[in-house]
Amino acid sequence: MPHDRAFLVIVRRKNYEKRSPEDYLTELSELTRSAGGIITGHIIATVERPTPNYFISSGKLLEAG
Repeated sequence: MPHDRAFLVIVRRKNYEKRSPEDYLTELSELTRSAGGIITGHIIATVERPTPNYFISSGKLLEAG
């Protein structure tokens, strides 16, 4: 039976988050695995504000992809 693959993207807003991005990554990883997903990688993007086209910067998108 095939498993869904997931590339996790954590978006952190500068001077906004109360928790560390690693905390979010741990939680998202656990949720993904509990749903039967296989994590292929992850990236943490820090942005001042989301971009309308990609939510993260185009440079971070290229890095992820």
